[in-house]
Amino acid sequence: MTSNNLKVQKFRINDLSEDTGKQFELGKTWCEFFEIDDSVNEITFNLEFMPISKEHEHLKNKQIELNLSGLTPRKDRKAYVNESDKSHSAIKEFFIKDLQLNLKNNSNDYFAIYKISELNYLLY
Repeated sequence: MTSNNLKVQKFRINDLSEDTGKQFELGKTWCEFFEIDDSVNEITFNLEFMPISKEHEHLKNKQIELNLSGLTPRKDRKAYVNESDKSHSAIKEFFIKDLQLNLKNNSNDYFAIYKISELNYLLY
């Protein structure tokens, strides 16, 4: 596993709060990690969940669609809930509803994404 294939980030307040909208923001360093060219308006990545605790073992291999759109002046992008395709969960919905993470209990936790191929990643 090489370090340029793995990105780890601590959860931010908005990531685990249902009250702050349905988007999940990924900063400029994430755009660099995913190697997204600024000319691309929208792109979808496939994440496969790999639990690191027995508590979430039942969600192993769950597919999460990560659709990133809109490049802000700060060069970050937002991932919105995908209401049109219920077979996939958006990342924020997955963290809050499926993993039942919340600000009170998980504000010091991290998530990690590992690159398998250009559009396919593992989520830890």
